[in-house]
Amino acid sequence: KIIIITRKKENEMSRRAAASKRAASPPPPAKNGDGNAGSGFVLKLFQMVNGAPDELVAWLPSGDAFKIQDLDRLEEETLPTYFRHKRFQSLVRQLNFYSFRKVNKERTFWVYRHPLFHRDRPEDLHLLRRRTCPGVDGRKNRAEFDISSLEKGAAPNLDEGGQPIKKKKTTATKKATTAKK
Repeated sequence: KIIIITRKKENEMSRRAAASKRAASPPPPAKNGDGNAGSGFVLKLFQMVNGAPDELVAWLPSGDAFKIQDLDRLEEETLPTYFRHKRFQSLVRQLNFYSFRKVNKERTFWVYRHPLFHRDRPEDLHLLRRRTCPGVDGRKNRAEFDISSLEKGAAPNLDEGGQPIKKKKTTATKKATTAKK
């Protein structure tokens, strides 16, 4: 009986701890009209940027990018809270799959931006899609983003799914491609 009581108390304590942790983190963004709330990674990233201490990761004042500062503490404290790992490189790999771009050259902090990932527009998170790898290294047909135009507020031409609109090949281009083969 003593063991059962102890286990019940342990379960109750862990349930309380989980409930208080959920209460401390910001709620997930609301679903859009078609019931799609976005991918798990994007939602967790949004919650991490909003919920982690500002000295580790924070939005830039404009809200259109976020800055990661203390890498050691991020890996030890924050990443395991929001993801199933604590490796910064795993986070960077996921950011790349979702077409986030690193916009600074410094190696003491990291700033990442995506035109659909914005502090004040959580309703757009469902538009962020993980890109598939059409080429060997996943860079074939990669969207060309001009960071300076993003900083000025001009977004690239995106379709309804948030993906860049690809240029259609003309008949002359198709003939030239066929002739090369």
